[in-house]
Amino acid sequence: MNQSGFGALDGSKAAPSYTFISDTDTGLYWVSSGIIGVVINGVEVSRFTSSGMTVPLGQGLGGAVTQLTDKTTTVVLSKMSGQITTVNTTLNAAAETGFTVTNTLVQTTDTIVLSLGSGATANSYLLGVDAVGAGSFHIMMTNVSGSNLSEALVINFRILRGVAN
Repeated sequence: MNQSGFGALDGSKAAPSYTFISDTDTGLYWVSSGIIGVVINGVEVSRFTSSGMTVPLGQGLGGAVTQLTDKTTTVVLSKMSGQITTVNTTLNAAAETGFTVTNTLVQTTDTIVLSLGSGATANSYLLGVDAVGAGSFHIMMTNVSGSNLSEALVINFRILRGVAN
């Protein structure tokens, strides 16, 4: 301790300044003047400034994966947000199909938000999540166009962390 208060090293994402003995890559570190970063398993999950808290996207939180084989094939992407590109196999008019996203970050109390990023004919698909479990969620796709479609859809997702009572 010095005369101006308690001091610590700046730290980094990989080695935060304030950490736990049994978990040395989880804690707080100095990002820059007036900014404190929160790190979990070496990944920055939020920042605090005089303006409040932010979640910095593009710093290890997002990812991308391309589906193989057909539109029912499971994909694996353990990120808090990302893009899933489906295979361009045919989805018949009024047909519904789905696939599992294996994601080790998903908890049973989370909410998954989806949007159709690109690759789709406008107003032709409905997307939804019909199941969320520990380590995965299931996306359903419905072709509402009235025509058979063979498009590689780019689906954006974001995990909203839920809490249990």
